[in-house]
Amino acid sequence: MPAKLYTDAGNFRAFKILIAAEYAELTIEVPEFKAEFAGKSPAGKVPVLETESGAIIFESNAIARYVARTRADKELLGSSFV
Repeated sequence: MPAKLYTDAGNFRAFKILIAAEYAELTIEVPEFKAEFAGKSPAGKVPVLETESGAIIFESNAIARYVARTRADKELLGSSFV
C-alpha cells in the first residue's frame, strides 16, 4: 500500500512533496479531497501524509524531508554536510 497524501487540488505546498517523490521514484497516492482530511492534522490543515505503517506526518517541509530520506540512495538530501 503506497503512502497517502491528503491535500486539496492545486495546493502549492503539496507540489514539493510530489516532486520529491518523483525524484525518489516513490508512489504516493493522492485521494480525492474531502474536508475531513484536515482533521488528521493537529493544526487542521493539509497537506498530511499517512505512511505505509500508518504514521501521520504533517507540515509540508517535514513531509518532503521524510520522502527524501525514504530513498537515501537517491541522495536528495546530499551525501555530506560539506
